[in-house]
Amino acid sequence: MTRYPYGIKNLADYIHSKKLKFGIYSDAGKQQCCSRIHPDANDGSLGYEDADAQVFASWGVDYLKHDDCGNQWSSYPAMRDALNKTGRPIYYSVHTSTDSKTIAKVSSVANIWRTKGDITNSWSSFMSEIENNDQYAHLAKPGQFNDPDMMEVGNPPLTSGENRVHFSLWCITKAPLLIGTDVTNMTKNTIAILTNRELIAINQDELGIQGQLVHSENKTQVWVGPLEGKSYCAVLVNLDTVNQHVTLDWSMLGENPIVIFLVRELWQHKDLGQKNSSITFDVPAHDTVVLKLTPV
Repeated sequence: MTRYPYGIKNLADYIHSKKLKFGIYSDAGKQQCCSRIHPDANDGSLGYEDADAQVFASWGVDYLKHDDCGNQWSSYPAMRDALNKTGRPIYYSVHTSTDSKTIAKVSSVANIWRTKGDITNSWSSFMSEIENNDQYAHLAKPGQFNDPDMMEVGNPPLTSGENRVHFSLWCITKAPLLIGTDVTNMTKNTIAILTNRELIAINQDELGIQGQLVHSENKTQVWVGPLEGKSYCAVLVNLDTVNQHVTLDWSMLGENPIVIFLVRELWQHKDLGQKNSSITFDVPAHDTVVLKLTPV
């Protein structure tokens, strides 16, 4: 009552009035991670999934993170079923053991599932997260996606170019776009990155197919993903500390025959005209070029 004198439902209503979603946290064990109450207290959801889900729904929760401190596998499907029974659409996010067998198992239970440990605000951390995440691309489909953890876009010491790479890779891999910076204190540049509608549209593409790393050479990467309407998105990344030429060749798009594409760059919001086999860019250090290719 001291922390929320008007109750959680009132807080949720306030958040919704700002056109934001309300997320809450629980655990698949007896205790939450970093529990703030008595160490012997049971503040996790294990054994109380139905009761907790009903309370979450009554509060107006939109998103539940079900964590893994002292977890019991039984709690994951139990919480899924409990959330479904409430009748309220609550997006279900889980974090359990990140070995490949467990991730494959949990992908049948949740909307999103973590694929690695916690992210930090560094280039090496978010690149490690997304590269590890790539191996699970086959598990992703509409309504169920791999989660390389919330974004660090906007958090120093990340540069503007690194923020663009970060956001671009989360978008093409259909990762959840969870803002992990202080939204009350964002720079104009951070806002511009996080509100790039063309990149967000890539993330929200109806096919729901996770883009993948298809080419890696000389400290450069090319990530490609199919989009509805036989279009593609490509993210060209320079991992180096100096400028690098990065080429997207149509052969990197998969088994489709070579066709003519109308190419658009999504950070410059600029049409680059029709191309019929490849396109090359001089990409700055720790930066990216993002393309949408639409068949002509």
